[in-house]
Amino acid sequence: MTKLKEYRCKRCGYTIIADSKPYGYCPVCGTDMSIFYELVKKKETKSQPKKSVKGGYRVHLHWTDPTFYFRKYKDKVIIYIEYGLQHSKKERIGEIPYSRYEKIMKLEKNKRDSMLADIAGKFLKW
Repeated sequence: MTKLKEYRCKRCGYTIIADSKPYGYCPVCGTDMSIFYELVKKKETKSQPKKSVKGGYRVHLHWTDPTFYFRKYKDKVIIYIEYGLQHSKKERIGEIPYSRYEKIMKLEKNKRDSMLADIAGKFLKW
C-alpha cells in the first residue's frame, strides 16, 4: 500500500489527497493540476516564528480567492499575496503609491475591497 500525500493548488488552495501527483484540472478554479504542489508537514519549533505579514490591510473576497495584504512602507504600499486555505505561502507581488492607496481607503468597505483586489489581480495578470 502506497502512502497518501496531500497536494494543494497554488491558485485557489484546494487540497487533494492522493498517492501520486494529480493530473487534469482543479475542480474549484479550473487551473491545470500541474501547478499543484505537495504539502510537506514541518514541525514548528519555538525558535521558528510563523511567517506573516504584520499589520496592513487584508482583502479576502471569496474563499476560493487568495488573500491580499497591503502594507505601508515609507511613501509606497507593498502588496503581498497569501496562497491557499491554510495560508501556506506568502509572496510580494507589487507596490502602489501611498497617495493612491490613501484615496481608495476613503471609499466604503465593499468598493474599497473590490478595487484593491482588482489592483492586486493586475499584478498577477488574471
